[in-house]
Amino acid sequence: DDLQQLVSVLATQLKQMAGEVEQSAERLVVQAGAQLLQDPHATHHSAKSAVAALDAVRNQLAQYSFVEV
Repeated sequence: DDLQQLVSVLATQLKQMAGEVEQSAERLVVQAGAQLLQDPHATHHSAKSAVAALDAVRNQLAQYSFVEV
């Protein structure tokens, strides 16, 4: 069924994106950890921005939660 294939492709892409985000976070900690600790205000602001962006993505994806496989 075409719908099942589409859902499967989307799920695979979301898993891939989640893996890339995790890898990016690990690189950020390794490469910029010391700099982040030097300026906690900027770090806090950046973290709030990242959380807001992830919330927006979550809300957008929630629109599609009615699809069941």
